[in-house]
Amino acid sequence: MEGLPRRHTLVNQTVSYLKAKIENRDWNDRLPCERRLAEMMHVSRNTLRSALAQLRREGLVRSRQGSGNTILKGSARSSRRLQARDVGLLAPLPLLKLRPFHALWIDELRGLLNERSHRLHVFHDARCFGAYPGRALRQLTTVHGHAGWILVMARENTLRWFKRSGLPTIVAGSTYPGIEIPFLDFSFRAICRHAVGVLSRAGHTRIGLISFRTNKLGVAAILEAEAGFNEGMQLSKRGTAAEGRICCHDTTLAGICSTVRRVMALPSRPTGLIVLNSQYFLTVAGQLQQIGLEVPRDVSLICTDGDPFLNFVVRQPARYVCSPQTFAKGLLGQILGILERGAAPRQSALLMPEFIRGESIAEPGV
Repeated sequence: MEGLPRRHTLVNQTVSYLKAKIENRDWNDRLPCERRLAEMMHVSRNTLRSALAQLRREGLVRSRQGSGNTILKGSARSSRRLQARDVGLLAPLPLLKLRPFHALWIDELRGLLNERSHRLHVFHDARCFGAYPGRALRQLTTVHGHAGWILVMARENTLRWFKRSGLPTIVAGSTYPGIEIPFLDFSFRAICRHAVGVLSRAGHTRIGLISFRTNKLGVAAILEAEAGFNEGMQLSKRGTAAEGRICCHDTTLAGICSTVRRVMALPSRPTGLIVLNSQYFLTVAGQLQQIGLEVPRDVSLICTDGDPFLNFVVRQPARYVCSPQTFAKGLLGQILGILERGAAPRQSALLMPEFIRGESIAEPGV
């Protein structure tokens, strides 16, 4: 019957997709494993195997037990040559699940590279950020032989692997002590130190930092933020009875709310809170309202970043703002050094965003 989908049509579409990916140098010597390919194209394993059989008949790939599907006819050499103009970005989560700021600067960076005839390929694989990421990382970087890599939200083990590999790597974020990989990030240490000073000058002597812990994603910037908070409290304690408290949650909605309730139930509860992560900021503000505390009358709030959605909050929060364009341009120089000059990435850089006071800070008792 006319118009009904046919299996061979889906196979042909899969063949065309694979040919296009090979021609566009998305893969190096080998195709990804069958499971990854099937997930990527949303087809069954049987459909994929039929498509791979067609590629073998056309002499485009060769299958060997234990080695997967190898690209033939000089495609690998062409791929390596062309991929010297490409950079891979690796994150633990899909783009849509990253914070808005990440998605915006990645999109901006993609456009800046396109203007210079380079391409940015975005990959996400939680296995590459696990406790033992070596196998997944070897497979990824072998199949996708890009000239350089950008790491987002990288854990310590992932960073150590890239350091040992010698691959040109830039971290969009902070690295851990002892791991010398160039990075670009905000100076969360300086941000938190400054935020403590802002609250102290407004008359607050009991200040809390709403931080977080997670087993899934270790973020070095959290450690820097907590160090900056402690430094700020040490400075504010001179000649006063200032009290600082770091309060950690588990990044779940219930965990954030529980932490806020516990902290604000203390006899000497903080009158000023600094919140890491703008998404958690909204949860903290909402939970304070539910327990009968008003911002800023009862509690002053500062957010350490300024995702664009905070611009639409009715009472503008105090926050630290940097545009995605500025962050993307900060990465671009190092990436172009790798792609066009074959140079090693330059030294690390820290950005200090602009502080916007907003309407979420008040003097105690006012």
